[in-house]
Amino acid sequence: MKTPGQKYWAKIKKVRKQADKLWQVVVQELHPRCEICGQPAIVGHHFILKADSNYLRYAIKNGIGLCSHCHSLWHRNNASEYAIRVERQRGNAWFDDIMMDKQKTTSTTLAWYEEKLSALKKVKLNN
Repeated sequence: MKTPGQKYWAKIKKVRKQADKLWQVVVQELHPRCEICGQPAIVGHHFILKADSNYLRYAIKNGIGLCSHCHSLWHRNNASEYAIRVERQRGNAWFDDIMMDKQKTTSTTLAWYEEKLSALKKVKLNN
């Protein structure tokens, strides 16, 4: 039998997984071309990695479309070369904004994940 704490974390895990999948779908729809080479994008990639910012985890502006080749290179090689390309395409204002948001923190409660999932569903409906 699960404890109340285990049940709570199981709910968080379930909602987080749903939000992660939906974020991928939304980013791929908004950025259907790889932002490095122009080929069809097959993955929504976090410009600021999830591990570096919970605040930006579900921010659409933090999503970039990548093809499988460029996604692999992004992780295998020095990502800064590719990040500079994205920054040039999106502009300094976008980059400055996202870097400011990277410094923000948030408490990742079940309510927070549910709020993010709901917001992503609204974005999906409007596309």
